[in-house]
Amino acid sequence: MDAIVANRYASALYSLAIEENKLEEIKQSLSDVRQAVYSEADFLKILKLPQVTKKDKHEMIKNVFDGRVNKEVFNFLSILIDKNRIGYLKTIDDEFEKLYNEFNKIVKAVVYSAKSLNEAQVKELTETLSKRFKSEVEITNKIDTTLISGIRVEANNQVIDNSIFTKLSNMRDILLKVNI
Repeated sequence: MDAIVANRYASALYSLAIEENKLEEIKQSLSDVRQAVYSEADFLKILKLPQVTKKDKHEMIKNVFDGRVNKEVFNFLSILIDKNRIGYLKTIDDEFEKLYNEFNKIVKAVVYSAKSLNEAQVKELTETLSKRFKSEVEITNKIDTTLISGIRVEANNQVIDNSIFTKLSNMRDILLKVNI
């Protein structure tokens, strides 16, 4: 349910950003707001409290963000407060980023490796994945020592697993099926 609600709000803001030709500006402002709100946990808790009036919540948002973020994003925050949806801000930003990446043909890839990839490896992998997905690829490298060696890539709802761990697991499964 949360994803459905967040997607509706993100889609509406995204449509506005396209219509107003302010996609980059709105994306950055939304990201800035998310970072500010979630870096101070008490701020979000107060904004979500039903005991705090909407008028007080609007005043808080105005004091913190008025003149510091894009006008459309500021107004969007007001709508989230009015509709009691401010708690969805993180998910809305995630959904907005997905729409942005889809529009700009950007694929986010998480590359798991047993040790940190060096700059040359990241560059080569980025080029290879860009060709495969026919998109710009942004890589995040995460360490997973259980892989032993090799890499596992998760991107575009796909998993490309070229790790020694998986190869050994597959070999074990085959050997267990064979009656010797």
